[in-house]
Amino acid sequence: MCIAILNTPNVTFPKTLISTCWDNNGDGAGLIYTGGGSLYIHKELHSVHEFYNKYIDVRRRFPKSKIVLHFRIGTSGGINLDNCHPFNVSKNLAFVHNGIISELNGINPKKSDTNLFNEFVLQKLPSDFTANPALMSVIEKYIGSSKLVFLDKDNEATIVNEDLGVEDSKYPNCWFSNSTYKPSQYYDRGGVKVWKNTPYKPYANDAWEDEVEDYNSSYWAGGKWETYSAKGSGYAWQEEADFYDKYETMKHEDVVARHKELEDKPAYQMTASEKSEYYALDDLINERRYSELTNRAINDLTDAEFKELQVLENALGYSA
Repeated sequence: MCIAILNTPNVTFPKTLISTCWDNNGDGAGLIYTGGGSLYIHKELHSVHEFYNKYIDVRRRFPKSKIVLHFRIGTSGGINLDNCHPFNVSKNLAFVHNGIISELNGINPKKSDTNLFNEFVLQKLPSDFTANPALMSVIEKYIGSSKLVFLDKDNEATIVNEDLGVEDSKYPNCWFSNSTYKPSQYYDRGGVKVWKNTPYKPYANDAWEDEVEDYNSSYWAGGKWETYSAKGSGYAWQEEADFYDKYETMKHEDVVARHKELEDKPAYQMTASEKSEYYALDDLINERRYSELTNRAINDLTDAEFKELQVLENALGYSA
């Protein structure tokens, strides 16, 4: 899936948000920022702690700079610095991308669709193309539902398909290309949902479609991958993810009521589908409570709330 973020100068993101973005999109992260009339980019492949420290350093040293952040899940090209966002269009302009550009995806085993889009399209355009509505309209049509965030040396940001992104009142005037800055129980790898409590095969640079097909017809058991039919119980993780999506937008009281209804039902009377639904609801309720607690200062938590937070971290798999 990846996530692209525009961070305005008046907001400093907490480490929990950076860590969540990294956890949900763990194939590399990057920054674009400005200072002294120059444009800078930074990329990090291995350590969320190093990346967060760099982010805080940039925020402190360049308090007036907008910062564009990107966290990647690779779907084509290699997982390396060359394919890690951001990309320089020129020394005065850089960008990040969230989505898949199907015309370019997979045509070069060493370069991602975004990397190729920069090379074949953006770098061929006039230097001031972000100020040209006609060219920006062509770009928008070309990328479909993808999103782009540009930042230039003058600290001017431009978002393509801004209306497809997310705003959050906790972070005024900031913009997120999707909701993976929030805790999630699955990875979105090119539109394929991979439930986090199910081990999945490593990403293969030159055979992504085969990897997806293999994953969708197998499950993890006894330390190895086994094959199952489309009706097999191994698909429970996908059903659980679908239930999670269904209830994520519902009112919390409705979520709790349905969870209580299933909880009161004897386990032997529950269908496999109801069990998946129950687990999804359980995760969602725990995540919402975890988010509620982590959005408060740690010193404001009671001892009981702090212990509850630790239990939730273990339950959700957030503890190291």
